Amino acid sequence: MKIYLAASYLRRLEIAAYGELLKQDGHSITAEWLSGVHEKPPWTEATYSQHDLQCIRDAEVFIGFTEEPGVDSKYLRGGRHVEFGYAIAYGLKLVIVGPLENSFYYLLSVYRFDNFEQARASLKQKRPSP
Repeated sequence: MKIYLAASYLRRLEIAAYGELLKQDGHSITAEWLSGVHEKPPWTEATYSQHDLQCIRDAEVFIGFTEEPGVDSKYLRGGRHVEFGYAIAYGLKLVIVGPLENSFYYLLSVYRFDNFEQARASLKQKRPSP
């Protein structure tokens, strides 16, 4: 499956490691932000946002990593929530790893897992399932 991984940018290296594990399972990762490409010129906020939307459109499955209550919100800018909404509109299979942070994560089409290993095991079956 083609998978887009979304999370707080502060978790980029952790999520990139998860992406490598998913590649070992035979999946491809469309989330190019994990490589740090956005940190180099000529990228701007506008250009990498457009690029991320294309990466979401290239995916079949969206996996969003949420944050536990109490995480210092000054470090969380919220782009992952916008990406989640875009994935809903684009009709991707939706997976959340972590707590349900807002009402849209409660949609019946969203599969939720407590941790990455549970989500990964589900994907090994070639379909997200609770």
